[in-house]
Amino acid sequence: MFNKVNFFIFDQRIRPALKLLLIVLFLSSTLHVSFAQKFLQLEKDFVKTKLKYGSGDEIIFKLRQSDQWIRTAIDEIDVDNNVVHMFGLTVPIDSIEYIKSYKPFISPIIGEVLWKSGLATFATSALYGIFFQPPNTVDFLIATGAIALTGLGLKQMAKIRKVYPIGNKYNLRAIDVTIYLQEESARP
Repeated sequence: MFNKVNFFIFDQRIRPALKLLLIVLFLSSTLHVSFAQKFLQLEKDFVKTKLKYGSGDEIIFKLRQSDQWIRTAIDEIDVDNNVVHMFGLTVPIDSIEYIKSYKPFISPIIGEVLWKSGLATFATSALYGIFFQPPNTVDFLIATGAIALTGLGLKQMAKIRKVYPIGNKYNLRAIDVTIYLQEESARP
């Protein structure tokens, strides 16, 4: 009855070839440069990577000679001199005593969902109990109130960040992962 209209410019058989062509064009235009990545990496016993920071990442740390936590973003990591340049200060990596994790102890979304859903169900149970007066209103209010309070507790626990002491167990080091790709020389 109705004709199907194909709104796509290209046929289904041509699309995979176009995707491949776009990928090849993108890679050929970017392969003549070198890719440089420098990381500040927190490791446990030189084996397991706990945290990895790159340029532009926010870091919370405490220096050996200071009692205050410093929260700033990394501008540049100098692997040769073992120094981290941040916005407003330059810090030798050896002078960092503690690093606070950027990962929360518990996901804040879980606490937020439990808090809001528990509050909504508590209000609904209270209104239902007021208007219809079922015999188990108190049980429902206790259960939904417990869900709301659990969510509130999990929201507060999401603010806790793990603190890693740099020393025997945890090590902090700068890593330079640079890939140099050879350019094809122009042939005469």
